[in-house]
Amino acid sequence: MTDDVERMSDLFRGFRGAHGTHGKTERNPDKHDKLEIKKTARTVFEPVSRDLWEQHLSGTRPIGIIAITEESTSWWGCIDVDRYDIDHGEVARQLRDMKLPLLVCRTKSGGAHLYLFVTEPVSAAVMQAKLRDLAALLGFGGSEIFPKQTELLAERGDRGNWLNMPYFGGDSSERYCVTENGRGITLRQFLARAEASRQTPEQLIDLRAPQEEDKEFRDGPPCLQHLATTSFPQGSRNNGLFAVGVFMRKKYPDIWEDKIDEINQKHMDPPLSSEEVQQIKKSLRGGKDYKYKCSDIPLVSHCNAALCRTRKFGVGASGTLPAIDNLAKLDTDEPIWFLDVSGRRVELTTVELQTPLLFQRKCMDVINVMVPVLKKSTWDTIVQGLYENMTIIEAPDEISVSGQFMEHLETFCTDRHKAQTRDEIILGKAWHDPESHRYYFRIRDVQEFLDRVKFRGLTRTQMMTRIKDNGGGAHFFNIKGRGTNVFWMPEEMFSEQDSTHDLPPATGEEVL
Repeated sequence: MTDDVERMSDLFRGFRGAHGTHGKTERNPDKHDKLEIKKTARTVFEPVSRDLWEQHLSGTRPIGIIAITEESTSWWGCIDVDRYDIDHGEVARQLRDMKLPLLVCRTKSGGAHLYLFVTEPVSAAVMQAKLRDLAALLGFGGSEIFPKQTELLAERGDRGNWLNMPYFGGDSSERYCVTENGRGITLRQFLARAEASRQTPEQLIDLRAPQEEDKEFRDGPPCLQHLATTSFPQGSRNNGLFAVGVFMRKKYPDIWEDKIDEINQKHMDPPLSSEEVQQIKKSLRGGKDYKYKCSDIPLVSHCNAALCRTRKFGVGASGTLPAIDNLAKLDTDEPIWFLDVSGRRVELTTVELQTPLLFQRKCMDVINVMVPVLKKSTWDTIVQGLYENMTIIEAPDEISVSGQFMEHLETFCTDRHKAQTRDEIILGKAWHDPESHRYYFRIRDVQEFLDRVKFRGLTRTQMMTRIKDNGGGAHFFNIKGRGTNVFWMPEEMFSEQDSTHDLPPATGEEVL
């Protein structure tokens, strides 16, 4: 087990300071009884450790690894094929025939994870782009790609999306690797294959299936470019030729009808009849600016939306909505939201996420992207869709407003400039009483200190509540003949500071 743990953790290196896990899986009747973990899935702010991998391989606690590191690099990537009629052995044979070094693993629900490993970390953007190309080539266009992000706002608590790891339960796992003969293999056999399949960064960049490139469509949708090299199969020729017509109208506005005839004879298998071709031309002759039907067969199976948006005659025309996905919520007192917009990570408040105009402004400020301002009802529908696949990030206490307040309060109470006697409390300092084992302070002095460090997350009443919730309380002193209301915290809550902090200047007078 020891060797297996080390080899798995080495293969699936990712974000070091957090991981994912989940509880019981449930079947979703709306998705053909797919086993889902959404209700119990969570991102945990704890390092990926040897113990966690041991629990995973022993089947006691599953682990999910975030495929992007703190440095925005990746050691591995995955194409997540969300289809449950898939023949895993056939996919493995397809990969072998195309000389692609990806490994096929079965998921708990019967789908497939296609893994790609590298010998040293590469840019997450490079890994993601390569996997999108390969997914489209394999007919899995539109599948989720891990890493989902090309950059993270890690300092703000952003942790990206994690993926369930294979071999939960070791050799008795349902999440095993399948080879060309359609059979599963043991954990150690998988490890040997995965390690041997690793690509150098140079090999990754050059990785592509051997096929002839069709230059006719190189400035159009990648799906059409791919289909032109393999021919449009029966059952998809009408939709395919309609998409060709949309492209030809954009690229050759004067001779597009002749181009449709040419492509029909060259790439349809077999060619459509003259009557069918004329019907497609008739549909396209109107003044309407037709768009590609990206969600229809055969386009959807070979979709590479990110690349398509960069093509002159792709789907990236001015005024269209950029790619928006991968919503994550940092579950603090006041939630912080993270969202991918055109492949860039954007941090949002709840109000900015709710309001189309504020969302547009944030994108302009942060990533220099002008997002069209949609109707509120349309935007609400988009956000609701994002919500259904949202990632919840459990915030550690120090990131929460309450946690930050307690850290600042500790700094205020334990600074080397703290009061030497009880009477100095009225000078704006905290006093440590060795007999009661408490720190005493006035709440107004704490508030002044918080203003200086630009922390304004709590009202005075909320501060009092947090003090009481953490074991403290209120007290009354008679200092120099005047009644003084103070609060206290038990000394075991804090540790003494060795460095000097910038405390508010003493006022020299008592203010209640």
